[in-house]
Amino acid sequence: MTEAGSLQSPGSHVGSLMERLGSLDERKIRFFRQGRIEERSYPELQADVKEARRRLSQLGVESGTHVGIVAPNCYEWVVCDLALISLGAVVVALPVEFFGDTEPEQMADAYGVSLLLTTEARAEAAMRPWVAPLALKGDIALHQSRSPATGESDPDLFSLVFSSGTSGKLKCLRISRQGTDQLLSSFGRDFEFRSDDAILAFLPLGAFQQRWMLYAAVVYGFDLLLCEATQLFHALRDLRPTILAAPPLLYETIEARYYALPRLRRRALDAVRSVLGRLPSALRRRIGSLLFAPIYRALGGRTRFLLTGAAPSRRSTLELFASIGLELYEAYGLTETGFLSWNLPRRNRMGSVGLPVYPGSLELASDGEIIFEHPRPLTLGYLGVDGEESRNTFLSKTRVATGDIGRFDADGYLYIEGRKKQIILTQGGVKIHPEELEAAIECNARVARAVVFGGGDFPVLTAVVSLRSGDEPAARRAVNETIAGVNARRPASARLEKVIFTSEQFTRENGLLNRSLKVDRARALERFADELTNTYGDERHAGNAA
Repeated sequence: MTEAGSLQSPGSHVGSLMERLGSLDERKIRFFRQGRIEERSYPELQADVKEARRRLSQLGVESGTHVGIVAPNCYEWVVCDLALISLGAVVVALPVEFFGDTEPEQMADAYGVSLLLTTEARAEAAMRPWVAPLALKGDIALHQSRSPATGESDPDLFSLVFSSGTSGKLKCLRISRQGTDQLLSSFGRDFEFRSDDAILAFLPLGAFQQRWMLYAAVVYGFDLLLCEATQLFHALRDLRPTILAAPPLLYETIEARYYALPRLRRRALDAVRSVLGRLPSALRRRIGSLLFAPIYRALGGRTRFLLTGAAPSRRSTLELFASIGLELYEAYGLTETGFLSWNLPRRNRMGSVGLPVYPGSLELASDGEIIFEHPRPLTLGYLGVDGEESRNTFLSKTRVATGDIGRFDADGYLYIEGRKKQIILTQGGVKIHPEELEAAIECNARVARAVVFGGGDFPVLTAVVSLRSGDEPAARRAVNETIAGVNARRPASARLEKVIFTSEQFTRENGLLNRSLKVDRARALERFADELTNTYGDERHAGNAA
């Protein structure tokens, strides 16, 4: 997709990122340091990358050397990453939350790390010459680590990254250089970029999706904004991105603020939204930015398009943003595959996860599982993962089983019905996708989160419902009415029979959301075990007013 003023890919790939920086005089990276915003032009960033490359080369870092990075988001993370890429080294991106307390030798032995870059405090505490600060200061020497014998000599190996997926079990993935180039090319092919664009990376750079956004900013010649997740709302306000890619939770948080408005005011705004929704998109945005200014300001006031993925989006969230002129484009992918499908400007079908990124690359197995096939996949497979589990995911060098059940509509848009492993087999022998029921319950604006359990030891389908506005009778009645409507559209053997209300919110801090901001079902089952095994209390039965 192109238009006047949009930028074309210069044909760059990951190996020429450093050179590309020098040709972008007016572009810059902006970031927080000690609470203040700093910025560097891309040529200044290039100079810092060259100096880091010189220092790393002097230390003996070369093509194929494994260098680990375990640190929060910062400018030096970006500098070292780009310097290592230019040397052909393998960046081992170690998430702080998993490796923050891990002994350096453990990381060296497991992932062949010869140099570990981290914060100054951690480097000083480690007292090992091969554990160094990201600023590359002090006496540094490489550790003679033995690389695990799992194909790390592959010249296409670009990086080692980690995914916990829905299982919570940490997995190491070998990212392909060619696959990364392919994904960057598809991004530029399908989305329109302008020289005044700015994309915000706020999730940990240990997640490959965030680094990939950094590379896209350089390849397509627009600004990069960097912060930590805890600084997100300050960054949105002060850095003002035009492109924002974020998990659904961010947009749901903004939606929750809208529904927390006084009832009369919100009803008036809902009436305005119903009118705006019938206007052309440009006019809807112009009027929406005035009437719904707080939402626009919360996102920085300059966003051109919003992307979301990593977890299913609520229908109500998508509808709210679309109705006020802020199109929210839902995408789908895995760390194992990169993006598989996405909605696009002028090709956006709400409720779907869009059209395949690579036409003809997706098919459905006999049980509905989505299978991805491409000659240049993003990943080369797992490292150190059980052979059977690896074979069940990587069916061949070019075929990956996603573990998700999906369907296509007549126009080729993909819809996700749920995880294959999460299917509930009721005691009556009926297969249920809990995600489908959860999405239907979450259409009620009073619901913050819904989780459905059933099968096994549970005689009936049961929903745990976390309420946004507190556990009061009015909220319960409203949600019970929603569930009654859902049940009316389903056969008797597939209906919710019990609902458990809670005012406890699902967050990463209490463990009810995992690293990908999806519900941790095992933790939720553990947390609500007593309530789930208690079959008493008429107010807990679905469809009955409390």
